[in-house]
Parts: sequence; structure tokens; C-alpha cells
Amino acid sequence: MISLAIFLLFFCSKAKTYIIMDALYRDIIPSYLWPVNYSVNGQRTFFKNISYYCSLLISELKIETSLMPRLKRFLELEGVNLLQSFFIMKLNFDCNFFMFTEILTSQEKYQTVIKCLFSVISQTKNLETLILLGPDDPILLSEFINNTTRFSLQTSYKKMRFKIKHDQPCNFFLTKSMELQRQTDTFDP
Repeated sequence: MISLAIFLLFFCSKAKTYIIMDALYRDIIPSYLWPVNYSVNGQRTFFKNISYYCSLLISELKIETSLMPRLKRFLELEGVNLLQSFFIMKLNFDCNFFMFTEILTSQEKYQTVIKCLFSVISQTKNLETLILLGPDDPILLSEFINNTTRFSLQTSYKKMRFKIKHDQPCNFFLTKSMELQRQTDTFDP
């Protein structure tokens, strides 16, 4: 999230950055992945989804089953960070631009975020790097940056033809205002 804010601050004022980040999180990211909610319940929900994501990678993209533990561990360590940042400063600028454009122009935005994550992971060089270094290696993401080009990302993204089940994002401010309304409805002076 911080890397996304820094990136936006290069191009926007503080106020515009806040408005853009609010819109991105409200409209795209499910509430259990918001930094304010991620502590225990959000983490539990995301970890349940990881097994589903790994099974999709294996069944739909024909990735070897033996990679399941490494993929799962990588998603546990880096998945939330990558999703919360929309990959900003995690890949080169050209790849980020492509992914951000796909996310913002898509009708199913969060599904596109997950497909972008799959596109990065499923590239042959990145899978080889995951096998060679292991999911716990601190230089794994930097190797992904070096291995991922816009062309390879576009090619990999076009192969993503399947639907991903996911939780819908909800409006944090609407949810909070509903909570406040309920509290004031039950308030008896």
C-alpha cells in the first residue's frame, strides 16, 4: 500500500492520491485484504483462498502438482503485499503500466488483479526461479522483476480464460455509516 501511495505521489497531489487510493480499495480489493482488516480474520480468509488459487494454477495452467507447496508458500508470504500494492514497484514500469491498465479497464477488477498475479507466477522463467530459489528467498521478487517483460506478461495474461470465485469488495465508508446508524438507532438517552 505504501509503494502504491509513493508511486501515485509522483504524478498526483496528496489529495488526489488519497482519492485514487480510496477508490481503488473501495472498488477493487475485498475488504478482508484492507490493511485495517487484515489482522486475523482477513489473513484466515486469504489463506483459505490460497489453496483454491493454487489448484487453479495447477488445473487451468497445467503447472506441475509438485509445485503446489512452493506456490502456496509464496502466496502466503507475498500474495497480500502484491495484491494490496497492485504490483506497483514490484515489476518494471512497463509491466506495471500494462497490469494497471488491465485492472482499471476491466469490468471484473479484482478477478483481473488475481489473473495478473497468475500471469507473473506462471511464466516459465519465474516457475524455474521459484524451484531454484524457493519461496522463502528474499531475492525471489527481484528475480521475478528481471524475468518478467511486458510481452511475456501480455502473452501469459491472454491465456487466463477462466473465472475466479472471489469475495466482492464492499464500501468501507458505507459499512461504517451503517454501523453508526445502528448504534444511534439503539441509543436510548
